Amino acid sequence: MKKSLATIFLLLTVVFSVFLVGNVVTKADEEITKLDKPTGLVIGETEDSYYVKWNAVENADSYYIALLMGDKLLYEMPTNETMLEIGKSYVDTGLIPEGTYTLEVYAVNSLYSISSDPSTIEYTFSNQQTTTPANNGTVVVKKASFKKVYAKKKSAKKLKMTFKSIPKYANALNYKYEVKAFSSKSNAKKTKKALVTKYFTKAKGTINSKKLKNKKNLFVKLRYRVNVKYNPAPGKINIALYAREVVGPWSAIKKVKIKK
Repeated sequence: MKKSLATIFLLLTVVFSVFLVGNVVTKADEEITKLDKPTGLVIGETEDSYYVKWNAVENADSYYIALLMGDKLLYEMPTNETMLEIGKSYVDTGLIPEGTYTLEVYAVNSLYSISSDPSTIEYTFSNQQTTTPANNGTVVVKKASFKKVYAKKKSAKKLKMTFKSIPKYANALNYKYEVKAFSSKSNAKKTKKALVTKYFTKAKGTINSKKLKNKKNLFVKLRYRVNVKYNPAPGKINIALYAREVVGPWSAIKKVKIKK
């Protein structure tokens, strides 16, 4: 009898254990079909950055942030944190234009490929600088200058020239020499009615144009153009690479007497 009771008790224990395990497995495998939208969304600023933060959402493993101006999506950023910083340099340098934006934050569960409805907030970004550096304060393009400019004869339509090389910058992607030719010094001073505009990638070049033919004098000016790489600092918006062109001042006007 004792043996029979022990056997029955053992069987009941096994059955109950299987029942418990089954319930645990079922609960663990229960599919997540909906996420709550983030709450507590606030945006503010420190001395050198804007910040957005929100409360964590249950079952979310990441968040997606969208920055819109009107209906236009300007930036989108994924993050595993419940806070995002945006450096003020983005606004001060024009990478994010001044204006009122809508910021949307979504909770995401990548395992089940679902996201929540967005929490939204509006904010006006404004330039903190009275004057905007041309290039994030990292590159100041110097005034350009010619080495030599000449035309062989009046009947020719070619103008040959060499320039002083553009200084090399660590965060520059490429360099260009911009040359404009004018028929009068007055137009050259005003940068108005250029006969020809030409771009070169080396510190020398030739302008070949019918507009240069049969001129007694030509007036030329030069400036440097540098395409500058902009990489956000760690912890800021995760944008791999931005590039913007930085343009230097015009050179002194060079008068070219055309030989007969």
